[in-house]
Amino acid sequence: MRRSLILAADAADMQLLFYPKVEDARYKTIDGYVAVGHFSVEDLASMQQFSENNIFIDVNPNPDAFNAIQPNYEHMIHRAVNEFQKKHLNRIGFVGARYWNAYFPADPRTTYFESYMRSLGLFDESLMFVGESFSVSTGYKVGLKIVDSLKDHPLPQGFIVSSDPLSVGLLQAFNKNKITVPDDTQIISINDISIAQFVSPPLTTFRIDTHEIGRLAIDILKDTILFPNAYKRTVALNSELIYRDSFPRIED
Repeated sequence: MRRSLILAADAADMQLLFYPKVEDARYKTIDGYVAVGHFSVEDLASMQQFSENNIFIDVNPNPDAFNAIQPNYEHMIHRAVNEFQKKHLNRIGFVGARYWNAYFPADPRTTYFESYMRSLGLFDESLMFVGESFSVSTGYKVGLKIVDSLKDHPLPQGFIVSSDPLSVGLLQAFNKNKITVPDDTQIISINDISIAQFVSPPLTTFRIDTHEIGRLAIDILKDTILFPNAYKRTVALNSELIYRDSFPRIED
């Protein structure tokens, strides 16, 4: 993401400075800023004082105060559910993690999944598993929990997993307990990080175009500087579903 932002800023003839902590930028004179990462309530309050020209990447912690460019998680979740239904797989589980957002702690992927499954009459709360972080270790712990909690019940026919690191840990737990993907259950993940194609089985996952997100972030920031507007924007970028062995493509 850093390189994408640098290239986009150079193309837009903008000088980009990097500050690892919010406090490092507190007394600087800036025309606008791009925010990437996790921020506390105190950080966000300070950042509102920096400049009206701003853009958050991946999340909008306060749509009344900030602009944002983020992956279209709602579309991904709906597409993933629809992909399972094309195979007549309706018992779908979800694996996610807690969100850093200071104002909206529920991860949008979790809420989109619950909302869409409820609308289809397919929601089963016992098949929702939310860990502490988007990490391999959390995925492994959640995988063991799934195996233990469902030992007397049928395993979901498929899982939607909110990030690739979670999926990697989940696969490790399933492999340890002789659960075979995609024979016993199938997985659709999100991110398409580099390791996704090398795990066993390789992950079917949504590819998020970080280069385009970086380009759009700089484009929107420049636009807000040149054409000030009181109305804030949150832009959702669609993604491509990359089919691999954890959820084989349906042959036409």
